Amino acid sequence: MPDWSYRTIFQPVLFRLPAETGRAVALGVMGKLGRSRFGRHVIEFMGHFRLDPALEIEYDNVTFASPVGLGCRLDPQLRAHEALSQFGFGLIELGPVTGSPLEARTLKVDSVQETITVSPTEECIPLYRARSILERGLDLPILIRVQSDDSTAADVIGELAEYATGIILVGNPTEELVNLVRQQETRLLLHVTRETLPQLTALVTQFHPDGFCVEGRIASEDNELVIGKSACKSTESLVSEVRDELGEDPLVIATGGIHDPQDALNLVDRGADLVLVDSGLTFSGPGLP
Repeated sequence: MPDWSYRTIFQPVLFRLPAETGRAVALGVMGKLGRSRFGRHVIEFMGHFRLDPALEIEYDNVTFASPVGLGCRLDPQLRAHEALSQFGFGLIELGPVTGSPLEARTLKVDSVQETITVSPTEECIPLYRARSILERGLDLPILIRVQSDDSTAADVIGELAEYATGIILVGNPTEELVNLVRQQETRLLLHVTRETLPQLTALVTQFHPDGFCVEGRIASEDNELVIGKSACKSTESLVSEVRDELGEDPLVIATGGIHDPQDALNLVDRGADLVLVDSGLTFSGPGLP
């Protein structure tokens, strides 16, 4: 849908619904469009999402049609990824993927502060659901998040690595998981937050990762995950610190708080090679990429 129709018509209606209902309606409609050839033509016609070849970049023999990707938190249950993959993105991030039973989550949207709160913590993707989507195919490079402390992490890597351009290990990586990623001949990326930054040099020395997913976060209470616009300054700071510490060579992917094209440009100026958008699509519309 064009930005004018989303911001003026659809967004106000969706924001009046309970948060989970609004998300389910929006992603449900997009999912139906994305699963049909006619629907995909509608998305292309209304959105004008054809990418300029000048945006294309290459890293480690992987071609990204755009440096802007879709982050994992916009559609955590993969209800509309076939449609969203046509929104002008250069890559897609999925996860965290788990083989464990999922806990119930509550969702809150603050349209004034432009934040989305998930309680408690992350929304994970069931392994069977991720596998089903990946088997159908997404015509973009795919990054898959895996929680290092998840008891099913090895199973997730073993089953999904063949579909992944890279595996992002979140938390404290173990030798077992790192070796498993290497055996699968995909790329190893480490997740970097303010909390894990002090261990970064040691982790690089020990595991020699192929890149980093750097994520700024919003301080929260009660074990909640809060994503939104105010995380962008934290992401900018982290990207700068990672570059200062590791130099220009490693791949750095930045995510957290990108709600405006200038946010993405600022992160690239700080040293990000690629950026991932999530909550920004909710508040700024599908023209953001």
